[in-house]
Amino acid sequence: MKLFFKRHQHIKNLNYSRLNAASIKTQGLLIEADGELVGKTPAVISVHGQVLLFHMPIKKRLQ
Repeated sequence: MKLFFKRHQHIKNLNYSRLNAASIKTQGLLIEADGELVGKTPAVISVHGQVLLFHMPIKKRLQ
């Protein structure tokens, strides 16, 4: 529900970005689109401008 009401934009450690393309290098993650599994990572995903939003946790920076 947080995504539906756009409350996710204020969650700590969440990167909110609008992208035209994304490269996911992590091995073996499932990729879901519109509720269906469409592949596994690694993957390069391209979309029409500002159509798709990615929500991903931010890794803590090593000091």
